[in-house]
Amino acid sequence: MASLPHTLDPVTNQFRLHIIPDQMEILDTDIVSFCALSPSIFELAFTLADHGHIYLGQVVTLSAYTITDLANGKKELTQQLRKLIQCADLDFDMKLNSWTPPGNDTDEDID
Repeated sequence: MASLPHTLDPVTNQFRLHIIPDQMEILDTDIVSFCALSPSIFELAFTLADHGHIYLGQVVTLSAYTITDLANGKKELTQQLRKLIQCADLDFDMKLNSWTPPGNDTDEDID
């Protein structure tokens, strides 16, 4: 997976991502597809999507606490998701100032 450069912001103690245009696609990956090969966290991926965190770029902005809450308090699921996300050189609590989710694909958009 693509390596995304990021630094720790000393003021907020949160990661800031320095996005290179070619690397934006990994953030546009839907969380269910991203977790598809990890059966243990597949249900968590659906839960995240059901709560509006559809894209990986949205999930990495969440805190571990929020993800654990959505995982019904199962910290082991949060840790498994974190390990998978870290394989893409990402982590939780990231600030993505220059990334926006892809366009909204709804039934209303289809003529």
